[in-house]
Amino acid sequence: MSENKKLSRHECRELIFKLLFAKEFDRDADPGTYYTDYTENAEEPTADYVKDVFLGVCASLPALDCEIEAFYSDGRTERLRTWRDGRPIAAAGSACNKLFRRSAVGEVRFPEGLKYEDFGFTAKLLLRSEKTVHIPDALYRYRVGQPSTMHNQNSRMNLDLLAILEDLREGMDAERDRDDFEFLVLNHALLEGIKRLAAQRGEGREECIALLRGYVKKQIPHLGLSKSFREESRNRRLIMRLNYMGLHALALKLLKLKKG
Repeated sequence: MSENKKLSRHECRELIFKLLFAKEFDRDADPGTYYTDYTENAEEPTADYVKDVFLGVCASLPALDCEIEAFYSDGRTERLRTWRDGRPIAAAGSACNKLFRRSAVGEVRFPEGLKYEDFGFTAKLLLRSEKTVHIPDALYRYRVGQPSTMHNQNSRMNLDLLAILEDLREGMDAERDRDDFEFLVLNHALLEGIKRLAAQRGEGREECIALLRGYVKKQIPHLGLSKSFREESRNRRLIMRLNYMGLHALALKLLKLKKG
């Protein structure tokens, strides 16, 4: 490693982001020691500017995390809080950030030929799990590609969610699991599903939104009477209510205003 080469602004920024990304997987390490160890084993040159910015950002991470937590009070963060409050099903979704015992998986398999297959798989296992544990450390890297289920313009693909929900409903106890089922319908169909479709430009978008909304209304004919709905945060209830009424365009605008 050479300290003599003059780095361009682009090279400095690239190295800073590389350092911060790597450090994210070892939050407990001392930043100064981590920087020294990293750069001593790296082939690219570095500079005092890179070190100063890296150490400065590391010092600000706790405060930044608090701000992010306060701002992003919906989506995955809120579902994680719900999981911590005693509803394991709130963690249903991606399978790549979960580990299950082989004995717990048993005969459960990913549904074939459907999108949202990991949602169906994890929901079934979480519903019958006796114990779940959350590990807050970042233990894997997640790359979002354009063709993914969450980031695509194929509106009709989202209808597979209804097949997954029906499969879950058929395997759940109508009385005992009713609240958990309504939680899944509200969060994955009414909130996330319609929000995702509203942001797309694919053919048949409005038809697919109407089908999702129709399914939600069939399962939950009186939204205000749903225990799961009443337990959601005020902001999430607002977006759910608008989507339930067919005002998904307005709901999407409100969400964009919050992010902006």
